Amino acid sequence: MQRILSLLMMLLLTIMAAAQSVVIIKGKVHGNTKGYNKVYIYGKNLQTDSALISNGEFLINCPYTDGVMPVLYTEYDLQVKKGMTPYPLVIDGPCTVTLEDIDIEKGMASAKLSGNRSAEEYLRFDQNIATVKGGAKEYAVFLNNYVKDHADVYAAAFVMLRYRSLLSADDMEALLGQLAPAVRETETGKAIAVYLEALKRSSMGATVNDFVLPTPGGQDFSFSSLRGKYVLIDFWASWCSPCKASFPHMKKLYEQLRGDRFEILSISIDKDKKAWLKELKQQKLPWLQLHDTADVAERNFAVAAVPTVFLVDPDGRLVMKETGFDKTGKGPIEKKLRALFPGKITPDTPLKKMK
Repeated sequence: MQRILSLLMMLLLTIMAAAQSVVIIKGKVHGNTKGYNKVYIYGKNLQTDSALISNGEFLINCPYTDGVMPVLYTEYDLQVKKGMTPYPLVIDGPCTVTLEDIDIEKGMASAKLSGNRSAEEYLRFDQNIATVKGGAKEYAVFLNNYVKDHADVYAAAFVMLRYRSLLSADDMEALLGQLAPAVRETETGKAIAVYLEALKRSSMGATVNDFVLPTPGGQDFSFSSLRGKYVLIDFWASWCSPCKASFPHMKKLYEQLRGDRFEILSISIDKDKKAWLKELKQQKLPWLQLHDTADVAERNFAVAAVPTVFLVDPDGRLVMKETGFDKTGKGPIEKKLRALFPGKITPDTPLKKMK
């Protein structure tokens, strides 16, 4: 009877998916779950939810909107492997995705996927990119070839955006033009166009467009109020370990350069305001702090990863960009600051310790 009810429920949800914008995910699991029988789902434009593995099967349904990417992980991974192993479904519309033959020990990625071409193609891409050997050039060639060969598949746009830091602006623009019109019109396709515009705005020598963001206290702060100073703009997040690792050295640098002609401006890309404020209390950063509630990192500076740091001159022009911030003091921006402020920081003089 339980088996019949399960089949009837699957049939009902399949009918619902045909009539509504719904994604149905059906999975079959084998192996000893050791009593950890939940499968969790989260993702952009999705509420976190879970389903129970019963008789080796689970069923999840969620609403579909443009840009939705369900990500799955298991309670077994959390409790037995002591870590989450996310499994993304790069889908492009309402569908029923079937995940067969999931080995609970190997995780969701061991599944045989069917039901949505984009998800199937992305799974193959994810498997193949792991075999690429070499440096950035080899990855760029692989990405270019993949997008050209799958220009009519939503997964190609997703790949372009996810791996944008490995593609040149010229490559991105050329590949965007080759995507099928329907793929370009997706939320991800439009995000690529926004990114390319941001690259132009953030090219070296360009004047930074003014922006206004809130301080921790909720007051609006205008970037243009810093004209007349060299400004180190630091994009970071509370969940970013390398960002936080750079703060002790950044504090020492700020102690030596702070004054009428220099300022640091940290901008958090945290979506969770509470997480940002909590981390600020722990870090005790002595310079200006703003919360990126207007996607300034993406729209004005084409930030693809954090930490990313920009140096802006007193006229508001971009001077340098550094992905990461070298906490040893040997990074390109710090070398530039040594030249701009001779005698303030020198290779032979250790930085003062903060009191």
